[in-house]
Amino acid sequence: MTAVHDRLADALYTVLHELNNPSRNTFVDADGCCLGNGTNNARAGIGVYFGPNDSRNVGAPLYGTQTNQRAELTVSRS
Repeated sequence: MTAVHDRLADALYTVLHELNNPSRNTFVDADGCCLGNGTNNARAGIGVYFGPNDSRNVGAPLYGTQTNQRAELTVSRS
């Protein structure tokens, strides 16, 4: 696992931990996308966003087959 994927795993762990803490409200956006989906030049990536300049924000390229479906599933499974 790369350092970026380690950061992604840490960010998602934080989300799950904070969801179990009813005294805090945490807003997080996670997304996967693919430019050129369905073409030989497709490039996919995933990201987690906590807010402006938040050190927990992370984005990473998707490895393997490059499709928007794989990117969306990867970020939702992480």
